[in-house]
Amino acid sequence: MSAPPPYRFPGMDPWLESPGLWPGVHDRLIIYLADDLNARISPACVAVPGGRLVVEEPLLVSIPPEPRRQTFVEIRDTRAGNTVVTIIEVLSLSNKTPGQDARSQYLRKQEEILAGDVHLVEIDLLRDGEHTVALPAPSLPPSPYCVAIPRANDKVKGWIYPIALPGPLPTIPIPLRVGDDDAGADLQALLEEVYREGRYGDLIDYGAPPEPRLAEAEERWAREVLAGAGGRG
Repeated sequence: MSAPPPYRFPGMDPWLESPGLWPGVHDRLIIYLADDLNARISPACVAVPGGRLVVEEPLLVSIPPEPRRQTFVEIRDTRAGNTVVTIIEVLSLSNKTPGQDARSQYLRKQEEILAGDVHLVEIDLLRDGEHTVALPAPSLPPSPYCVAIPRANDKVKGWIYPIALPGPLPTIPIPLRVGDDDAGADLQALLEEVYREGRYGDLIDYGAPPEPRLAEAEERWAREVLAGAGGRG
């Protein structure tokens, strides 16, 4: 088997946001994130991929709704009966689309987490859709992507990591039990692993525009990156 094509972008690859690709990227990122954290936080805490079923409305009345499973990561404290201390969410487009049942369920869960004693980490790597992370929109610098981290022990403020398209994805802190040092998650390294192991370089047609479309200047920049990396665009 030939080696997978190398990752081409310095940060987020906007072609990965395609609705046809993102669900697979999302689920792989969840698994790799949990595995990466477990290499450093066990045995005091364990990162466990979790899921919730979402029933979307059917397009035709005669077609029954199909439940879909949305995945996330729970970090559990093994010294306190596996109590959940942190939830990590990677947003899907359905979480960011008004009128979707998945968005309503996500926002209800978000509200429950913020009202409790659990840290929340929200990773938004999608340009499309409505503002969804728990921190208010006016507090966010203009950027296509972001990570929001409202901590359970600080209800007044939370951390926000704006992510520009040309810049690398950050290494973000993952809060654990109050009093413990944070773990870290290198989002850039994890996304590149997802890209390689999922062979997305073989799946993506870089000759077509990304979905959603980039602004003219951004697409020109993306084409220059692809040309410099030996891409197909």
